[in-house]
Amino acid sequence: MWQHIRLGLDPAQAWHGTAAWMMGDAGYRGPWPHNTQLIADYAVWEREQQLALLRKRVLLS
Repeated sequence: MWQHIRLGLDPAQAWHGTAAWMMGDAGYRGPWPHNTQLIADYAVWEREQQLALLRKRVLLS
C-alpha cells in the first residue's frame, strides 16, 4: 500500500490498488471492505495455505 501512496495515490486509491493486487489476483471479486484487517487476514490465510502445501510435499517425499 505504501508503494501506491509513494506513487502519488491518495490512501483510498492506494487501498483499492493494494486490495486488487492481493485479493483480485487470488480470484476474489471486489469491491473489498475498506480496512487493513482484510489484507492481514488474507495474508495469514495465504501463509497457512502455503505451509499446508509444504507439509504435504514433505510427507509425500
